[in-house]
Amino acid sequence: MKNTALNIRTSEENKRLISKAANMIGTNLSNFLITTATEKAYKILNEQSNIILDTKQWNAFCKALDRKPIFIPALHNLLTKTSIFND
Repeated sequence: MKNTALNIRTSEENKRLISKAANMIGTNLSNFLITTATEKAYKILNEQSNIILDTKQWNAFCKALDRKPIFIPALHNLLTKTSIFND
């Protein structure tokens, strides 16, 4: 459902370029902009949400997860002492 307007400003040169690309694939300017912007948004969000590692990096990551944690007394005290937010 299309119920929200999106207003942008650009140069005539950019508008001509984008319009030409939209026409080449048989769509209008609005659909082209929404489609390409949406695809780009999904790509960016996916890249920021997922970690891609090669085999060497993956093995190092797994090895780090499997290591025994280091006991740090000051951190333990901080995380186990009563907080001002506890009743």
